[in-house]
Amino acid sequence: HQCFYQRELCLYLHRTLDKDQMGCNADYELDPYFKEAYCKRHPTTHPRICNYVTQGSMSSKIPDVVLSDTAPNASIAKIVELSRRFGPLIQLNTKGFLSNLRQHRMCGLSILNMAQQAKAFWHQAPKKGPQKKGKGGDLGPQPE
Repeated sequence: HQCFYQRELCLYLHRTLDKDQMGCNADYELDPYFKEAYCKRHPTTHPRICNYVTQGSMSSKIPDVVLSDTAPNASIAKIVELSRRFGPLIQLNTKGFLSNLRQHRMCGLSILNMAQQAKAFWHQAPKKGPQKKGKGGDLGPQPE
């Protein structure tokens, strides 16, 4: 019965992933009883989903995705290579924790994203010298 739910979700995603994501909302577009039955692993004959209308079949108008191990350009290749350096830092080297390359990749990309955000913040901050405190905790005269 899990295959039925997975197939229906895949068919829904097949139709909606190429659309504007701001206009798509699975919470409203999918049947609430379908979502409940999927989460609770009800059989497909459960009375709550007896009126469920299936998603239909795959559309041949939507092209398949072509997967590639190479980056489309040099700048993306550089980012991916940098993320490979930082990604394994998330790995806990303890018995029972397996290595997950997808988590490593996402950790590396997240570290690079945080570094870019910090760099942008530091570049927009005003460039003033060290501030000295005056009497009573007031800041003294500020150099321009």
